[in-house]
Amino acid sequence: GLLDKYDVLISDKEATVFGTLAPEAKWDEDNIFYKWIVIGNRVWAISLIPKPETIAQHSTLIDELVLVTLILLSIAIAYLIHLAMVRQLRIKASDKMFRTFIENSPSAYIIKDADGRYLHTNSQWKEWFNPDGREIQGHKPAEFFPEEYAKKVEMHEREVIEKKQMIE
Repeated sequence: GLLDKYDVLISDKEATVFGTLAPEAKWDEDNIFYKWIVIGNRVWAISLIPKPETIAQHSTLIDELVLVTLILLSIAIAYLIHLAMVRQLRIKASDKMFRTFIENSPSAYIIKDADGRYLHTNSQWKEWFNPDGREIQGHKPAEFFPEEYAKKVEMHEREVIEKKQMIE
């Protein structure tokens, strides 16, 4: 395995997180592979030092380059996963803030799909237009409002879509 061929030292700033080599041990600077990785607000230092037996076994650098390339690829994949997780957390926070704003607004808000079906309504809209608490998600206004009112709503919505502007 990797630890049979290399001494590994992983540190977070000055503190050693993992190591197979004593921090005070001496090594040849020409044979060390050293990489800084920044993930979020943390800085990690990863050092790979080939053991003397490993150097003796490999007369070419190809094996070493393949191993180092695979390690770098693994680190890059871990970093990309980290970026994806950070992005997801930001999206969740933004979505939560948006939903909190809409839900606590003194105005009535609805969100509909392109076919005019209700996707979301806030509590103010429910209080004003749906005090009975009927399930409306996925339904059109004509399914539970009087016909004349539903036609006005649909006409208003078509006007908003055509003009691509909010209409009060």
